[in-house]
Amino acid sequence: LGDALQGGPDAFGYTFQDSSQPLCGFQFVDLDMLVDELELTPAGEGFPSNDDGRSALLPLGDFAFEAYGQLISALSMSTNGYLSADPNITGGDFSSTCGVDPDEDAGAFRSNVLHDDLISAGGLRHPTFEVCPRPADVGPANQRCAVFQWSGMGRFSSSGIPDGDVSFQAVVYPDSGQIVHQYRGDLPGSNANADISLYRGPGQARLSYSCDTAVPLDQRAVCFFHPDNQPGAADPAGLRLVTPTLALDSIGAAATAMGNVEFQVPADTACGSRYQLHYRGSTYAGGFEPGSAMFDIDVADSDVCEVVTSCDLDPPAAIDLNDGAFFDPRRPGNGLVSHVIPRGQPGAAPEFFALWFTGEQDRQSSWLVIQGELIDGQVSAPILRFVRDVDSPSWSVSSSEVGQAEVRLLDANQLVLSWRFDGPWQAERMTQLFAASGAAAGNPDRTGAWFHPPESGWGLTVDSFRLDNVEQDFNLVYIYDAAGQPRWSLVQALANDNGVLPALVGQVHCPGCAWLDIDPTLQVAGTAQR
Repeated sequence: LGDALQGGPDAFGYTFQDSSQPLCGFQFVDLDMLVDELELTPAGEGFPSNDDGRSALLPLGDFAFEAYGQLISALSMSTNGYLSADPNITGGDFSSTCGVDPDEDAGAFRSNVLHDDLISAGGLRHPTFEVCPRPADVGPANQRCAVFQWSGMGRFSSSGIPDGDVSFQAVVYPDSGQIVHQYRGDLPGSNANADISLYRGPGQARLSYSCDTAVPLDQRAVCFFHPDNQPGAADPAGLRLVTPTLALDSIGAAATAMGNVEFQVPADTACGSRYQLHYRGSTYAGGFEPGSAMFDIDVADSDVCEVVTSCDLDPPAAIDLNDGAFFDPRRPGNGLVSHVIPRGQPGAAPEFFALWFTGEQDRQSSWLVIQGELIDGQVSAPILRFVRDVDSPSWSVSSSEVGQAEVRLLDANQLVLSWRFDGPWQAERMTQLFAASGAAAGNPDRTGAWFHPPESGWGLTVDSFRLDNVEQDFNLVYIYDAAGQPRWSLVQALANDNGVLPALVGQVHCPGCAWLDIDPTLQVAGTAQR
């Protein structure tokens, strides 16, 4: 490994460090005298259960945790040194693979703690702790944890006696998403045939600490950190990213471009502090390239650091985003209708509210809500999906968090929407729909989100504009179908149109999915009256 004692991020944002670094501690939680051995099942006929065997699927209950956008509610332990969320695990995958899917048991998330052709002489164990004996490295130290331990492990030998004597464990902290691998002892050859990694699932890249590489592990911990809970950074709310997005000119093939990222640290930053900047990725017309870099910003130690308190900095000019519809001109048929709502209190950040008119994988329409504070031209907020309870005797809707979103303003007419559901981050650069066509604000200007207060949860968005001296309204109705699922329809009208208007629906591409031209699929599905 050389100096590669920390690594990542992977495409999802996970990073790792080991206990040679100050932010990952080693504290083995010895379970041998505390917990009974688990009953094991052999992978097939002719194999003893301690060789190519597995535990039952172990339900985690309140200790379920999120990994790679998936809720991991149960895990099985293989005698070959890995944890798997695959309910069909055999435990028989004895051959480590590097950078590709495992040969077996590849159907779901895996934590390869010490994946090799192993035999157990001391058993496998699993308890949970309301206060973990090993303090967490990120977040509160006294978090809950689930521990999975392999004892008396060695490499397979024809004698049936393990070659080596190693105990190792995985410690999972459900509140922070941190996963820690800890080791007592080494396999022969300094673990040269083993794989230590996180595996996301079929066809997905893994984050590897070591694979088929000799590395001593005795008295070592390897800490994998969730993207939302990275170590060593001060309060992320305190770091002011003045330029959250860089707008670059066209870049030719194999060419480069330079840009400056401006940031401000809090006034109370101490010498020796650390911050981290994550490169989310790059958007271009019609596409997105995920980033894979993370930059540490270390404030020097006190012997070469002096705190200056008389530094006057001009705040960045606020971007006054226009209200209305935004879309990617290369991928029309999907976009945001957003509004910036001032707060009444002096100095309070304005509220960003957006309805995301999009689609599902079957091309049915769907809408989502993104709402959060707009601070320094950026928003970080959950993505909410609303459904209607059609069995309720009165109007009833509920919301659930289905993902995360980040919105960054480029200017009054452009923004970047980044999102993550159950996979890596994706993004689109969006332009105001009618400004892109040279339209002006409408008169009358009905632009806004409209709803009926007694039935909050459905309504109408209006974007009024004037194009070629014609006053028009772009109306999107967000409603629910008979099953209570969120749907939307398009009602295009002149500003002075009244009465019954056609409501159009079409086939819509889902976020990040292949683009489908909505226009040929539009058809009248009903009417709206104004």
